[in-house]
This record gives sequence, C-alpha cells and structure tokens, in this order.
Amino acid sequence: MYGTLEKRLWARVNREGPVHPVLLTRCWVWTGFINEWGYGLIGVGSRKEPGTRRMIGTHVASWLLSCGPVPVGQGVLHHCDNPACVNPAHLWTGTTKDNNQDRASKGRNNGHLRQGDRNGMHTHPESAIRGTAQPGAKINDEVVRRIRDLRSSGVGIRAISRELLVGEGTVANVVHGRNWKHVI
Repeated sequence: MYGTLEKRLWARVNREGPVHPVLLTRCWVWTGFINEWGYGLIGVGSRKEPGTRRMIGTHVASWLLSCGPVPVGQGVLHHCDNPACVNPAHLWTGTTKDNNQDRASKGRNNGHLRQGDRNGMHTHPESAIRGTAQPGAKINDEVVRRIRDLRSSGVGIRAISRELLVGEGTVANVVHGRNWKHVI
C-alpha cells in the first residue's frame, strides 16, 4: 500500500474500538500487521533508497503525526495498555523507567509483558486479531482442526506438515497450543 505515512496509517485504523474504563474514550485499533507482543508496525522511509526503509510502531507513527517528534531518550507509551491502540489521546511519552513504574503501578510487573489482569491484551481481548483475520495467516480453522485430529490419532508433526503442506513450526504451534487457541 503506497502513499503518505498519514494515509497508510489511518486507512488501517478502527476508531470504534473498545471504550477504556478509566479514560472513557475509545481505543483506535490498528488492523494491519501486529507483532508478537501485540503492537502494530508500519514501514517508513524510501523503498527506492537502500538502507532508509524501516519499521516503526503504529503508536509511534500516530504520535509523530498528531503530536510531533518523540523527545530524545523517551518512547511512546500507552495509558490504555492496549498495544494495538493508536489513539493519540491514549498515548504519552516517557522513559523506560516511566514505563516500568507505570507497569508496576498497574500490577503487571511480574516478569512478562503480556501477563497481568490490567494488560491491554487482557482488558481488550476483542482488539486482538486472530485466525484468518491476521494478515499473515497461512492456514484456516478447518486446517487447524485437521492438524489436531491427526495429532490426536498419533500422527507426528513432520508427517502432518508434509500431508497438509504446512510448515512444521506452524503445525507445532497449533499442536502445543501456542497459536489458534480460539479454534475449538
């Protein structure tokens, strides 16, 4: 998708996200690529000039477009704890120390960013993009069920991978419950 950063960012934002219980405003949920921690990513820089293209967080892009540059030594943080949110009203800048203190004050300081009852992936599970709605999805619900059926019949991961023409890692993630947990 070509165009300015502004056009590319806002074209993939759902402004009808969940209402945050404290902020009382809606999260604006990024509907494009989401990384393993739940943050959206968008490309910046020239495709034609080698070495200038890179990925940044969509929340950072939102801040840049709405509020200006991020102060040196700081990052863009979420009041709402929803990593997919790009609503400028839900964002603030702070240091790593500020982010750690915020996380601790909200009871999420237990060693893993996605743990804790007040984390965005817990407070707004409906904002997570799952299954075939995920832009990079290689399989669908039917294939997930077939993988599980074959595995419960004693078929090995490698054999399942070859039979269904799906990567072994994908099969292993389904079998071990790391991905596609929502499919019953």
